[in-house]
Formats: sequence, structure tokens, C-alpha cells
Amino acid sequence: MRSSNLASTTFFSITPTRGGVTDQLQEFLVLYQLGHRLGYTYDHRAFQTNRSSRPHGLPTKVLRKLFWKAPKGLQVFFPEAFFDIYDFLGFNTYFERLNRAVPRRSFSTVDMVLNDQVFEDQGVQTLAQLEDYVRRRVEEPRAEASPKPLRVHFRLTRDIQWFQWFDPEGTAEPVVRHLRCGYREARQSNPRPSPFEKGKLKLLVHIRQGDTGVVETPWGTFVPVWGRMKGWMQEYEAYDAIPGHALIPIKYFAAFVEAMEAAVAREQVSTVVFSDGFERAFRVMKRQAHRLAWTSAQHRAVQKLAGTYDARQFARFNRYRSCRCIIGEGGAGLSDLIQAAVEAEVVVVGTQQNMVAKLMAGYHTQETMPVVVVLYRKEKPAYDGLSLGARAERFVFVDVEQESMVEAASRVIKGLASRSQGDASTYE
Repeated sequence: MRSSNLASTTFFSITPTRGGVTDQLQEFLVLYQLGHRLGYTYDHRAFQTNRSSRPHGLPTKVLRKLFWKAPKGLQVFFPEAFFDIYDFLGFNTYFERLNRAVPRRSFSTVDMVLNDQVFEDQGVQTLAQLEDYVRRRVEEPRAEASPKPLRVHFRLTRDIQWFQWFDPEGTAEPVVRHLRCGYREARQSNPRPSPFEKGKLKLLVHIRQGDTGVVETPWGTFVPVWGRMKGWMQEYEAYDAIPGHALIPIKYFAAFVEAMEAAVAREQVSTVVFSDGFERAFRVMKRQAHRLAWTSAQHRAVQKLAGTYDARQFARFNRYRSCRCIIGEGGAGLSDLIQAAVEAEVVVVGTQQNMVAKLMAGYHTQETMPVVVVLYRKEKPAYDGLSLGARAERFVFVDVEQESMVEAASRVIKGLASRSQGDASTYE
């Protein structure tokens, strides 16, 4: 017989894929909802990632190897080398504190591997069928009582397409509030100043480049380095000749900032532009140099651009009042980006990344959600898998080849007028 109080005595834990922090947080957001929909109690296991803001270079790697197990007192002298994004978010500390009621003893564990292949084999096509599948795996072996508490260990083994099943009834909201509370507690113990000017409209612009960027050569041609693209590491006479629609030139982000300053009154907008810059793009070009039929002199001429390329590409933002740029990879820049994402009233992103959209899904409630402007070319992106629910109404999609930035800014102003006046800076 099935135990009547099985659900109340069943725990669940989560191991995310080896991805970046926002990928892992999105997995947590979904699986946490699943566990609670099933009536299980969460048992936290620390999250970690080596991808987000991973430092580069031999000196950093040596430091991490020598001092990784050293006391925190030694590690503070090398903050970039030992930056832990989950420490900054307060994620592990917060959920470990909530976890104190979970018994610290051995469990009888059910390893619950979830991926598209499992769903295909089991005929799982809806959220209800997924819940039934988990229950069958968990409950049937428990026909007889066990002295150990049961723990369901959720593991994702690859990218999956079923995240869009979640948040049909706003079930993501309690999880988001947990994440915001963890971040608020982390900032109480380790404050981070706001990157915005006080009393002004907070406009965050995130421009992904890095290994998705396009490098302009000294002789005026363009080389895309994004390995997922058709035609990567080939030379094109014009930017627009590069195949595909995922690349959004920096000029469109600048044009939107200009339109917003005109719509709101320039002195009333505080803009912060974040980008990982082109350092990684030049590393890709150096590593993949054999793909280009250039002379050694041409390769050297391109690599000489690396030191000043970011400054020249983002110089166009210097003409905007109350606009600052934070360019480059590293823990400090990522921390500022997250702080800005939590506070921002308007967020602008392109289609070369989903990181900031995932931050929005994880750290904003319906009341605090900013207006999110998505710049795209021809093919409108979908965010069905972010558990956004009603928060998706705050997304404004702008086809940069069809709509003027003046029109886009006007739509954003209307979105701001209907936005709740909740104070995002409180992280509540």
C-alpha cells in the first residue's frame, strides 16, 4: 500500500547542469517548483559554477590551484581569482539557513534524471504527466516503510525543452521571493553601491560580445567569431552580409539610449552599459587563425587592435549624459551587473544572450519587474522557458530593421506608466 503521509516525509534536492549561473538558477527555479508541487520538502545542496565570470590566464589558474583550499583570509587578497557568484548572490547561505530543519542523516535516495529522451521514452508531454511520472518512480518502491527518510534527487543531464510548462498559475513567485531575500541578506552583510544615479530613471543596457562578437579588421572587413553561427571565422565586406539574424550591432543599443534620453529628458535618465567586451573574441580569432587565409602580417595587425578595441567600440556612449560603461569580464563587473539588474526600471538586451532575461525571471516579482526591451532582427525570440507567467507582459520586442527607436522608446514610456510602483531596490 502507498503510505498516506509519504509526501510529507519526502525530501528533494537538485543538481544542476554544468552551465553558467543563470542557466543553473533557471533550472533551480523550475525544479524547486516541481518539488513543491509534489508536496516534497527541499534539501539544499550547494550550487557552484566555474563558467560565470571565470578568470582567464596562467597567473589566475596558478593562484586558484595553490590557494583554493586556503582560509578565506588568504583568498581575499585575490578577489578576482576566488570570486564565487553564489557567495555574492547569498544563494547557498540563504537556502542552507532555511534547511536547518532538514534531518542531517542518511537518506534513501531516488535518483531522478530528467531530460527530453526520458520524457520521450515515458510519453511525458505535459506538466501533469511529469508529476505522475515522478510519483510513480518515487511511491511505488515505497510500498513498505523504510527507517530512512526518502530524498528525490533531481538531476538534469542536458538542455531540455519542458521549462515552458511551468508557472501556469504563478507558482514561480514564491521561489523568486526566496531568491530576492537571499540577495537582500547578502547585501546587508556585504553592501554593493548602486551603479545608477539617485532619483533618475534607471536604464540598464547589456551588450553581449565576447565569443559571440564580430571584429572589424584594420582594412574594413568583418569577422564573426561565434562558433554556433553559419559562416563563423569567415571574412565579410559588410556587417550586414554576415548570415543569420542573431547579431545586433552596437549602434542600435546606442540609438535606443538616445531615443530614451529624448523621450524622458536627458537629465532624468541614469544609464549603465554593461558588456563583456571583445577580449574573448580576439582570443577566439587567435586560436582559430588557421581558418582565415591571411598573411602573418594581417594576423598581427588584427591582434594589435585588441588593447584599444573596447574603448573605440563603446566610445559612442560617451556623448550621452549620465551614461557610464562597465566593460570586461570579471567578478566585479558581474556583481555590478546583477546589482543593476535588480534595481533597473528599464532593461535593454539583444539576441546574443539570454543571461539578463534569466536574471529577470529569477529576481523580479510581478511588482518589481522592469520593462525589458529585446532588440532583434527579423526573427522574434521566444522566452517560453523562463517561467515568466504574467511578467512576460513587461517584455517589449523591437525589430531594429523595422521599427524606429523613437517608436520603441514611446512604447517603453507607456510600459513604465502601467508598471507597478514597487520599490525594486528593496529586493523584497
